[in-house]
Amino acid sequence: MQYAFSFCSDEATNRSPTKQKDALFFAVLPSDEVRIRATHVRQRLVAEHSLQDVLLRPAPERFHISVFGVGEFGRLRREHVDAAMRAASVVVLPSFEMRLDTVASFGRARRDGRMHRRPLVLFGEAADLSELRRVLANAFKRGHAGQFAPHMTLLYSPTVIGSTRIEPFRLAVSEFVLIHSEVGLTRHHIIGRWRLAA
Repeated sequence: MQYAFSFCSDEATNRSPTKQKDALFFAVLPSDEVRIRATHVRQRLVAEHSLQDVLLRPAPERFHISVFGVGEFGRLRREHVDAAMRAASVVVLPSFEMRLDTVASFGRARRDGRMHRRPLVLFGEAADLSELRRVLANAFKRGHAGQFAPHMTLLYSPTVIGSTRIEPFRLAVSEFVLIHSEVGLTRHHIIGRWRLAA
């Protein structure tokens, strides 16, 4: 496990005026190979559907699959991170593999400038990831973790694309991470890593 706290000091900090809030969440990260394949899928979708006004966010280095949201804060503090660290320390689960095989527009449209854009995502199997989510929720004493649709966001576009099967590829999950997101600045900081059992 590795982590740092420089971003959440209780001392006064120089915050960008464009940052909206701090978010803290657990996620799994794709391998370099999966990032490359996901990027190719994104490029193909843009071309095949002649997508206009596309927001190519997140960048490939920020591709991830969210597992459990710790919370959103006006200012992230050490106690928020400490609570997340304690929750992660109770996880004892085996590593697993998940399959990504479907793309579709997902969730609500987000207003960006003059356009309403919806996320276009890669969907995957939920069973093992749902168990990791359940364990983390229990550690936070949240007995019900809510509905869960594991996905990796590829881009945002006003064009709605229906569920489409793609050639499947697999993501080996051997660890999960804790991410601090500076919402509005599209910055992700990985502040903790935990290995799953081999």
